[in-house]
Amino acid sequence: MTIYITSAHRGEGKTFCVNRLGRICSALSSLKVLLIDADMDHGGLSKKFTADEAPGLVDLVDDESLAFQQVVREIGPGNLCLLPRGTNARPGDLYRFEAVERVINEAASQFDLIFVDGADANSIARFADHLIWVVESEKTRREVVVAGLAKMDGVGDKTLGVILNKRKFYIPHWLYSRL
Repeated sequence: MTIYITSAHRGEGKTFCVNRLGRICSALSSLKVLLIDADMDHGGLSKKFTADEAPGLVDLVDDESLAFQQVVREIGPGNLCLLPRGTNARPGDLYRFEAVERVINEAASQFDLIFVDGADANSIARFADHLIWVVESEKTRREVVVAGLAKMDGVGDKTLGVILNKRKFYIPHWLYSRL
């Protein structure tokens, strides 16, 4: 299953959510989990795991002779791996649909669960099974989320849900438990 995770704005926490979801799913199950860094602008996952200049997604899309296993890196206990964004990644690199579909199909044949960190509705979204939106509490306006979801209608009815991130608790936690 491939889950594409995106947000309306930079800094809302989608890379954090992809990382945590991947780590939790790999730790609590025997599923093989792959994190794909498809954020060509910032590459947060690649930077986090010091794979920013390593071959990755873009290289697989550009070079059919490159083996999938050559670019996937193990980052966790046995069943958690990363496909970095690749060398010389630029916005627009993922719009070669046949090549992207080939890479996603290869990933799906080797992993049980795939989380994609995507900056926007790039070409990988059309090949994902589900879509999750990350929304920053008290920052992202409702109209922006509605417009973003409408924009994603072009990839089908795949929206799995929304993660409300960075929520602030104005009432102390001990008081919430008594309410």
